[in-house]
Amino acid sequence: MTPVIETRNLVKHFTFTGGFLWRRPKRLTAVDHVSLMVPRGETVGLVGESGCGKSTVGNCILRLIRANSGQVLYNGQDILTLSENDFRKLRGKLQMVFQDPQTSLDPRMTVQTIVGYPLRLQRGLKGESLEARVIAVLEDVGLRQEHAARYPHEFSGGQRQRIGIARALITGPEFIVFDEPTSALDVSVQSQILNLIQVLQKVHGYTYLFISHDLAVVRHVSSRIAVMYLGSIVESAPKERFFSNPSHPYTRALIASVPRPDPFFRQKLAVLNDDVPSPLHIPTGCRFHSRCPEVMTICRKTTPPHVAVGPDHWVDCHLYH
Repeated sequence: MTPVIETRNLVKHFTFTGGFLWRRPKRLTAVDHVSLMVPRGETVGLVGESGCGKSTVGNCILRLIRANSGQVLYNGQDILTLSENDFRKLRGKLQMVFQDPQTSLDPRMTVQTIVGYPLRLQRGLKGESLEARVIAVLEDVGLRQEHAARYPHEFSGGQRQRIGIARALITGPEFIVFDEPTSALDVSVQSQILNLIQVLQKVHGYTYLFISHDLAVVRHVSSRIAVMYLGSIVESAPKERFFSNPSHPYTRALIASVPRPDPFFRQKLAVLNDDVPSPLHIPTGCRFHSRCPEVMTICRKTTPPHVAVGPDHWVDCHLYH
């Protein structure tokens, strides 16, 4: 089956001078040859520490940021090669729910306008037809008809995120990027939003890329998980294998760093050496070698191979070569 979204060797770097025009420009590598596949009707979780490039991957897939090289295949078609006019026809099928609903919703617009705007822009829908569609989508995400006339500041954080989800759903998308949709919410509200996302997927068959730094959240919603470190994917596997047989030392450290809410379970939390290297100066060889407890001489010099360690389970590490 052709995946809804597939990236092949996706690369994105940013060039800047640090505010001094006479300085030599520097290049920050945010995404480095990322290949990722999102099967239809499933959720792929993309995890890693802050600043590893997760959100940049999502933005490049949706062409909110222009990738420098690589491919993004939507139903087998490379959308990075399309003109702006041609891609605009597909825009409604590819949507995003942003991290902070406080800043992603226009405070000067009513919910009716916010949610209905993509459909009006994409299909020219107006009047009663647009209003009926907005109300139907609001009800899908757990809001009521009377909420349509209100403004974002009149809602709680969880309700604002529901509005953001409704805006993404209004055009009937096939693929949705969730960029840490629960990180700005109270813990008590997070589970409600996660359950809503799962229910919508079961009812409508949506395909998700779920970006998060929280492994517990990703475990709850994902069928497959990929781990990023310094702009590169170092391991990917189905959820069950990911947690039962984590292979990359960085993956094992991430899993061990998640505390278990069990007073009778004594857990030794993982502590990695040093800080994350700067993406301006990515280490040679394995980019994780400066923090790896199992580092070998080859790790410092040679880029690790892409190795299959199980069914549909891949890892970039010299330990398995």
